[in-house]
Amino acid sequence: LTSEDFDTYLSLMRGPGDQVADNDDIEQGNTNSRLTYRSATPMRYFIAVTTYRAGATGAYRLSIRETDRPSSPTPTKGDSSSSTPTDSSTSSGKSAPSQ
Repeated sequence: LTSEDFDTYLSLMRGPGDQVADNDDIEQGNTNSRLTYRSATPMRYFIAVTTYRAGATGAYRLSIRETDRPSSPTPTKGDSSSSTPTDSSTSSGKSAPSQ
């Protein structure tokens, strides 16, 4: 999740109130967000895109890459270099104030 307009915050959820993983900053000095999550079983997940600071708005770009599944779920921060990409998509939008 990238934005030049605001400090991004990204969450991966199974449903309302069931957060699996989240990320505020990729690293110190980089306010974009990145998640890597590996699931052992296929299921539907929801991605929440918001801002770290309440009331911030602006344009953003969300990229999603599906990779081969390992044998057990492992939430990690950062990039996964050991998986082979199988599908990807990118979305852009405009954020609304966070609540």
